[in-house]
Amino acid sequence: MRGWGALFAVAVALASLAIGAGRAAASEIPVLAFYYPWYNPNDFSRSAMWDVPVNPYQSDSRDTIQRQLRQARDAGLTGFISSWMGPGNRTDKNFATLMELSRGTGFFSTIYLETGSDGLSTPGQVVDALRYVASRYGSLPSFARIGGKPAIFIWNPGAIGGPDVWTSVRAQVDPGRAWHWNVETDRPEQWLGPFDGVHLFSAASWVADATATYRAMRSRVDAVAARTGQPKLWAAGVAPGWDNSLQGNPARVIVDRQGGSYYAQRWEAAIASSPDLVTITSWNEWGEGTAIEPGSTFGTLYLDITRTYSSRLRMESGTAGAAGYAFRLGFAELAASIPDVVGRPVEDEHHGANGDALQQTTTGLMVWRKADNWTAFTDGSRTWVRGPYGVQVRSNDQRFPWEDRG
Repeated sequence: MRGWGALFAVAVALASLAIGAGRAAASEIPVLAFYYPWYNPNDFSRSAMWDVPVNPYQSDSRDTIQRQLRQARDAGLTGFISSWMGPGNRTDKNFATLMELSRGTGFFSTIYLETGSDGLSTPGQVVDALRYVASRYGSLPSFARIGGKPAIFIWNPGAIGGPDVWTSVRAQVDPGRAWHWNVETDRPEQWLGPFDGVHLFSAASWVADATATYRAMRSRVDAVAARTGQPKLWAAGVAPGWDNSLQGNPARVIVDRQGGSYYAQRWEAAIASSPDLVTITSWNEWGEGTAIEPGSTFGTLYLDITRTYSSRLRMESGTAGAAGYAFRLGFAELAASIPDVVGRPVEDEHHGANGDALQQTTTGLMVWRKADNWTAFTDGSRTWVRGPYGVQVRSNDQRFPWEDRG
């Protein structure tokens, strides 16, 4: 068997090339809340909502938007996914204000395309609308990016047709796939052709414990990525509860908040699924009873819970990198043992011609040797080997007695 040295000699050069190509070394996992910029003060009524905000507000007010983005940022959110109904619509005007007020704050938002609404009910209308979004907002510094790409979120894709229709829409709007397109669906196998990621607006409200559901979604998304050879992202959804019983909606959804326990449980399930991003339903959908914005009944409870779990998410995502890259299996175990040494992945794990598994990180190279079944990491001068005695470190010109130099 050849030694590790020849392979490790190129590690630093390879890692430097990857970092130089501009991938984020420690990109945080986005936490984005669905946001509704369409309220007037007289919309907030106990006769139509189970709870109302502490101070009824006008969504068009700059003071309102500033207050909301400040509260959201302080709770650990990275941005909003703002309901959007087309160019010139009230939602468009208020999104433009959100973009302006977010500049320089570290808060990055995008649109939620309300497919099927007036003006967004045909493929041609959607093409024109998304071209407008790209030209009007895509280059703004406060527009949300995922994996370095401007990101858009799509609701109700079936309102204009199936995946084939959306393949055509994307070819007209984003033929080079320079953007991240994320779709609302629980059928990733069907929709991840034209789209790059999936989210569940419902936060899987149909099950009491979403842990198994979310882990299954993670696996299903990964399976599509493996089959297509393209990164596909999983957005785990969280919600504090539901109550649309006062809205006159025939599809009644009532999920008790359990004093904050339900929301915490959804966060636990989301984190356990190793998400690429987290979506919150919602910042302020008061009519459906999903708001985490401070309310008359629960005050800032849900912002406090959000702050706790968004912080935990980032602490526990030390083995997750940018653009959906992650350590798996043995690489994940080694990275968890020496996280400050390994850094974050900047590519997917892949195999060399000899069958060795390789994965570049922000600080070096992960290697699994097929010949002797040991997992190791090198920064170019030192090597950490996960062998029979746990993780041990040596210089690259040395060998442990138990290493086979054959």
